[in-house]
Amino acid sequence: MPVKTPSVPTTDGPADAFAAFPDHDGRPRHPGVPMYPDGFGIRPVLREMALEPAGHGYYVLVPDIFHRHGPAPVIDLPEHIGEEARTAVLARLMPLIRAHTTERVLGDADAYLRFLTTRPEVDAGPVAVTGYGMGGLLAMRTAAAHPGRVAAVAGFHGPVGADGPDDLRRPLSGPTAEVHLGHAESDMTPESLGELDRALAAAGGRHTCEVHPGTVHGFTMSDTDAFDPAGLRRHRDRLLPLLGRALTAGRRLRAAARWRRTAPTPGGVGAVRDVPQTVPMTTADPEGAAREALARYLPIIDETAVRPFPPVDLDDGAGHGGPDRLVRVLRRSQDFWDDEYHRALHRADEEMGAELDALTAALTVRRGDPLGVDLWSYLTADDDGNGTPEPIGYLCQNATEMRGWPLPGGGRRLGLTVGQHDTELPLELLAAVAARPCPPRQGRTRGADRAVTARAPVRRRPGPPARGPSRPGSAGPCSARAGGRPPRAGPGRL
Repeated sequence: MPVKTPSVPTTDGPADAFAAFPDHDGRPRHPGVPMYPDGFGIRPVLREMALEPAGHGYYVLVPDIFHRHGPAPVIDLPEHIGEEARTAVLARLMPLIRAHTTERVLGDADAYLRFLTTRPEVDAGPVAVTGYGMGGLLAMRTAAAHPGRVAAVAGFHGPVGADGPDDLRRPLSGPTAEVHLGHAESDMTPESLGELDRALAAAGGRHTCEVHPGTVHGFTMSDTDAFDPAGLRRHRDRLLPLLGRALTAGRRLRAAARWRRTAPTPGGVGAVRDVPQTVPMTTADPEGAAREALARYLPIIDETAVRPFPPVDLDDGAGHGGPDRLVRVLRRSQDFWDDEYHRALHRADEEMGAELDALTAALTVRRGDPLGVDLWSYLTADDDGNGTPEPIGYLCQNATEMRGWPLPGGGRRLGLTVGQHDTELPLELLAAVAARPCPPRQGRTRGADRAVTARAPVRRRPGPPARGPSRPGSAGPCSARAGGRPPRAGPGRL
């Protein structure tokens, strides 16, 4: 993977930086992701963390926030920052942190975003900004100052609360941005979490915030005593889908629009394939593959839409069913156990995404514009794991969004999505038919149905099996505990 150490021009002189971006993924340009470090600044652990999103298709820029005080690192840091070293290191860094005023923060943010526009490896679309510790606060300030440029912002174990400065309480989303905040348990009380939820809701944008259980400030940093491996994994499982939703939406919507204009009107019936294809993916011609998907999968979708529901739960190798639902696997990729840098996963998701867009466009011609079902909210809002009816209970463990249409006569609903039950397992292109509409979530701040948006890449189950939110009655996007619901056992796991 290419890595560089560019010098970023700012109004107060050059700033050192670290940049990582993918290679051999078939695209010359990639969405930009400025990543603000924590108060200890650029160091090896930040470089390692930048490689993760870079491996998923992004140009990640980690700037030196202390550049006014000399080249990075501005002070010598120990290889591991334990409790004793932490006190001495912070004593030297605190004057630099206090000197990093709002004026300097915003001036640097302008410079970092301007720098990305000059890079031949960065595309011209929106960016997403993320940060750790005080970097989370810097990310929020950057998003507030550039609502038309920043499509999403994420902060982890950062000092961001509802009682912060006025400029953080401005609307952060504008027309497109999304906010995610992951707090350490030691940093946020349930009362403060509620206040933050209300402040973000008042801003009007899509948002989630959560407290990672059992963590302390700095839990993502493996070179400190605060490091929590489970917290780092949960942070990754929140960050990567957020980047996908924010930074690939425009490209996918344009592709869907092209298919709506050019896709042939589906006609005729073909042989229904009851066993999903398991084939290696290729992006040599993703739109050609999508065109073939119309002829291959529309007959299966049509047959599934009218097929009687089975009287008992079943699993026939090509999907699942029960008295009120059917879920068919239209296509299944290879697994990804040996996919060290997620390149094959990225290619597979690109191709299945193009197929999903093509099918969406064809079904839109037939049935009108789809609604987007927010599957993520069913997972995060379900405290006991038993309250979500099928097939939503199954789908929300494999995908976070679904495109849906009402079927004529009888109240059935059809949904399409791409899902993945875990990182190493195959991606699946899924068609689901249910006997009734998606149930509303009690107390949700986002509706079950909304205007469809483009699919985020790699819709795997969000987070490792863990206990659900522990705050009684928590059903909004801000949950007092992180972690997903463990899958239910058995073949009827719909």
